[in-house]
Amino acid sequence: MDPPSEATPLLAEQEAGPQQRVRVSQTVISRLWKRYDSLSTVVRVTPILFLSALSDGLPQLTIVDIMKRVLCAVWYIKNSPDEIPEDGAIPDEKCQTPGPVAWFSAFMVIQALLLAFGGFVITSLVAQFGTRVGRKPILLLLLMGQIVAMASFTAALFVPNDVGALALLVVWLVISSFASYVPVLFTCNLMVVDTAESDARTAALSFTMGAVAAGGIPSFALGGLIYRLSGPRTLCLITLGILMLTFILSSSAFVRETFGGNKLIAAREDRQERRRQARERSLERWVSDEGDATRGPRRVVRKSYEAVHAIFDPVLRLGPTIKEDGTRNLRLTWLGIAYFFAAMGTGYLAPALISYMTIVLHQDPAENGLAMTAVSIFQTLSLAVFFPFAATKGRSLYTRMHARTIGQNKHANGQSNGSLAERQSLVPTGQSTDTLQNPSSELSAAHFDVYLLRWCYVVFIPLILGIGYAKNNTQLIALSSLLMLCAGSHPVMQSVAAASVSPIQAGEAIAGVEMVGQIARFASPVMIGSLQSKTILQMPMIMFIVMAAFVFVGGVLTLPIRDEDRYIPPTVASPVQEESDMSEER
Repeated sequence: MDPPSEATPLLAEQEAGPQQRVRVSQTVISRLWKRYDSLSTVVRVTPILFLSALSDGLPQLTIVDIMKRVLCAVWYIKNSPDEIPEDGAIPDEKCQTPGPVAWFSAFMVIQALLLAFGGFVITSLVAQFGTRVGRKPILLLLLMGQIVAMASFTAALFVPNDVGALALLVVWLVISSFASYVPVLFTCNLMVVDTAESDARTAALSFTMGAVAAGGIPSFALGGLIYRLSGPRTLCLITLGILMLTFILSSSAFVRETFGGNKLIAAREDRQERRRQARERSLERWVSDEGDATRGPRRVVRKSYEAVHAIFDPVLRLGPTIKEDGTRNLRLTWLGIAYFFAAMGTGYLAPALISYMTIVLHQDPAENGLAMTAVSIFQTLSLAVFFPFAATKGRSLYTRMHARTIGQNKHANGQSNGSLAERQSLVPTGQSTDTLQNPSSELSAAHFDVYLLRWCYVVFIPLILGIGYAKNNTQLIALSSLLMLCAGSHPVMQSVAAASVSPIQAGEAIAGVEMVGQIARFASPVMIGSLQSKTILQMPMIMFIVMAAFVFVGGVLTLPIRDEDRYIPPTVASPVQEESDMSEER
């Protein structure tokens, strides 16, 4: 706008002022909206994961204490009603007798089994239904389940009737087994995988898991403080309010759908084709010369078989596939087996640490809490800061070394060894650094995640062995904190699984490997826990040697994971294909 002069009417100057201010304000709003619109999925799901982990850990100690009191009261009502005081309040000393303790131990086992079973089933359902309705509806459904579970537990504290309170506690136990922060994290990770670039996927997944670890750091201490100051009812109501805030934030436009439009159409077509093939195999399995497989009891058996097959479908997808050239693709198969052994070695690590600190080092709960808090802080820093930095910088360094190798090979073949920019210009337009050179080579940037996963397992082994020889709390905290620097092995595993299949099938591939890990984490306490009970007094390092051995086997099984078996978009021709096409044209 021209500056005012003596010939400019005063009225025109007054009218131009507000118009200019409106234009400036619109520009500021436009800039703010562009920044908001360009927020990555990682930034959008991070507060959801933090609040979900916080609401999960906040009432945990309170829930354990309340369930211990409830089961103690039920045991005395059923077995020794005469020993109950007139006021109905059973002293803590009476709850330490063998009967109530046995009931409480049985409850903890049942809860662990339900969590393992619920985690296995819900992982499969989240992956499969996420390709039908999208990721965001699944996230909202899980958060709604958390709200219902917490509301049931809170209502049980206000119900005077023991039978009614017990029924509400059963509802809480069942629903919370399927709707916890673990499937919420898995759903958010799928949303990150849907949108993250291949070279930034590992760092993004590590950051989301760091948000969960950050939410768990203050949860136990804050929950204990609120419990002492205001009681269990106030604590449960605060937790319920945090869950409702999380649901409102997730249902708003802040969290956006990442699997919609063409992705849903392509996933539906892929699902229909796999369903057709599965139905043909089912009919071939159940049909006989005696009658039609679609009639009578055989139909019920076949339908039951298909239902169980549908739940295990992500795990079955880890089996070997046949490539176009007739060779077998065992990338996901080796990854699943390797992760099974690695999860067997690390699945019981936290309980083993607590038992070692309590029984071997003779530490009190305050010292144990200090050690676990320090480990949690290092885990958060590793997942949110150190590991994303190491993955990003390491991949960049690996890509430069990889490009230099290409130039040296071309120079050895008598071709020009141009600059880095010239060598990278040979990559077709729209092609990432994952296909920087021949897909049959083991030097592509996509293979960096496999190397990173392997090195994490290598570092795990001496640190786990060192924990078994720790003599004091300081040594234990130092070794455990160093161990947490490799906590990014989990997001690396998910990134490798996502790189093994097409983007449409990435969720089910990750779910299959996660379900294998769920089986291992269920079997690990049974095997290593029983070994611990027999050897912790005489030879406590034995269980750590066994855990390190499992991790070693998992690391060795990553060696057969080949770079040539990763997913390459069919629209992008590899250099080998380009050379063959050029020779055919000649």
